[in-house]
Formats: sequence, C-alpha cells, structure tokens
Amino acid sequence: MTELQIVNGVKNGDRKAMRAMYDLLAGSAMATAVRYLGDSDDCRDVLQDCFLKAFTRIDDFSYRGQGHYEPG
Repeated sequence: MTELQIVNGVKNGDRKAMRAMYDLLAGSAMATAVRYLGDSDDCRDVLQDCFLKAFTRIDDFSYRGQGHYEPG
C-alpha cells in the first residue's frame, strides 16, 4: 500500500489503512518520544495520543508526496 493509498484509506475509515499508517510511522514516533521523554509508559501514552489525533483529524492533513504527512 502506498502512502497516498494509506492516507485515503484512513480518510475513509479503513482499519487496514490505519494499521498500515501505524506500522509505517510508529517506530520513528516512538524513537522521538523516547528521546524527549525517556519513560516508556509516557512514550506509549504520547504515541497513542498522536495516532488518535492523526486518525480523527486526518481530513485536516494533505498528502504532499512520499514521506510528507503535513497539516493542510
């Protein structure tokens, strides 16, 4: 699945696309959280909050090419 397909799928409520987005981005998001927070419980909370926000506000985002999930 391409990034554009993932974004469009998430916009349509496709759970497989949500999982694909999570699988694609969770590793780097967790690494960033660990760098700033350190505590693994806090990192998991932040990661969950980030993806909930991404999924519920996906219509506010626009796809600008490979590797560029940005606010619209």
